[in-house]
Amino acid sequence: MIYVYGSNFSLTYNRPHSEPIMQRDLVAAFNTIGRPAVAVWGGESGIIEGVPHAHIHTLDPSPDDILFMIHGLNGALVAKNPGYANLRQMRRRLLYTSVEFPESSHPGVMSAWGQFYQHIFLECAAHVPAIQSSVSPVPVEHCQLGCTLDVDLSSLPDPYLTDGKHLFFAGRLVGTSLDRLQRLIAAMPSDMHVWVAASVTNLSSQSERWPGCTVAVLELDDRAPSVHGDQVWLGCADSCDLLRSLLGADPRIHVLGPMTYGSLWSYRHHAFACIDFGFPPEWARVANNCKVLDLVRAGSRIAAEGWSPTHYLIDKYNAGGKVPYGDTAALIRMLASWQPEPVAVKQRRGTEAAIGESWLARMPMILAAIDAIR
Repeated sequence: MIYVYGSNFSLTYNRPHSEPIMQRDLVAAFNTIGRPAVAVWGGESGIIEGVPHAHIHTLDPSPDDILFMIHGLNGALVAKNPGYANLRQMRRRLLYTSVEFPESSHPGVMSAWGQFYQHIFLECAAHVPAIQSSVSPVPVEHCQLGCTLDVDLSSLPDPYLTDGKHLFFAGRLVGTSLDRLQRLIAAMPSDMHVWVAASVTNLSSQSERWPGCTVAVLELDDRAPSVHGDQVWLGCADSCDLLRSLLGADPRIHVLGPMTYGSLWSYRHHAFACIDFGFPPEWARVANNCKVLDLVRAGSRIAAEGWSPTHYLIDKYNAGGKVPYGDTAALIRMLASWQPEPVAVKQRRGTEAAIGESWLARMPMILAAIDAIR
């Protein structure tokens, strides 16, 4: 049995975290090719979204079973903490992580990896040399993020009922992203609309409502606001109210509310373009994440402002265009120059990308690593 473990705090898939989504999709891929696998998490055991799940504290694997760990920091915790004895008893252990965690900022993380895991997959190719030097002789291999969930693009209704060019954004409105979205809205020509879903946002001028808080975490449930350090966690209704107050009352601004990965497919698929606020050039070592996968599977045309992992998809699938970081004027010019895409073009792109970027396409590499461990 292959046990794929992301985080024991994952109780539901209706949350904006990438590790459980990867865990679920990777388990589905293993089972598809006849290698039995189970997702390990902190939620209930059973078949969930078509995938077998086991609770972290009731799991009782044999030494011949295989641990496939997702998440670098949790991977180090499992490696160092004797409380995870049930995971530690498996002799074959692999880690999938996004980036390196240098000794200067995360002491002991990579040394724990090197002592506990027999193979490490790395999402960000630029970090391979640094990690390899820290964990040698453990092999470190670049593995591009994959996707598995099947989405029937032909069945998705068009949610955009008004004329115009409808832009879609789903992601984190932290750092400079909120400011850049606000600048895009201010510069949009009259025929453009923007539809927004977010998992977390800067509070900006709203911080007086929750003194000491700088960030709001947006959830899908009906919880009352609760403060945790410098964060306030909001339920769906409060999240929508906050986003509307941050983005303004222009009728071309449409707030969809909190987001999760693997959701809002109709909005992604039928959008004139999906907006991706990337990073400054010096951050080009940042890894991919599930936001990228959702754009892949939806067949979306991507307008990337700044460096982003989506550049790989834009180039490979002719899926949009790129402008420099912070250049709102260039972003508007690029969007204004585009014509609407036929739905058939999007469906073909989404199908090609879902096959080319699937976890099934990564299986030969992953199985070779598993079978090489003795």
